[in-house]
Amino acid sequence: MSGWHLPSSVTVSGKTYAVATDYRDILEIIGYLTDENSAVWERLYLSLGLFYDDFTDLPESDYKEAYDQMSLFISCGEEDDGKPAVKLIDWEQDENIIVADINKVVGYEVRAVPYLHWWTFIGYFRGIGEGQLSTIVGIRSKLKRGKKLDKWEKDYYSEHKKVVELRQKYTAEEKAEINRLKEMLDG
Repeated sequence: MSGWHLPSSVTVSGKTYAVATDYRDILEIIGYLTDENSAVWERLYLSLGLFYDDFTDLPESDYKEAYDQMSLFISCGEEDDGKPAVKLIDWEQDENIIVADINKVVGYEVRAVPYLHWWTFIGYFRGIGEGQLSTIVGIRSKLKRGKKLDKWEKDYYSEHKKVVELRQKYTAEEKAEINRLKEMLDG
């Protein structure tokens, strides 16, 4: 994959497959891949089905390579360095902040356009610079690494704690147990 072209297909076992390229489709795929309420095989199967236009033509023996190609596409052609990344952004939780800052970068409402290639969307995302998102991510990063917050960051954090803190995501079983315990305590 070349960064100078916006790919609309990937090659798996020598065969070219058309793929979903709109940023909304990729964000939906990421949502499935990170859904703790589904089995791993189910997440992968649904994601591949959404990504590949002709998923039914893809032999099951090629699923591993198909997943690798999908991952490479989602990472905009950049190989994974193998280092576990610290989670500082949640595409779902931070959606409104991300969109607001991207809209500021491009000068129009990105949700209003009928199509926007994923790589273009990520290019805009990387161009955000100073703003709400960078402030929130900076504070999250310091908190995760145990670094001291500056006075203004402490003030921002105390005023926007719900926005800054990444919400814990629970599986269906964990939610059921939490509700059961709440009922016992309230009972």
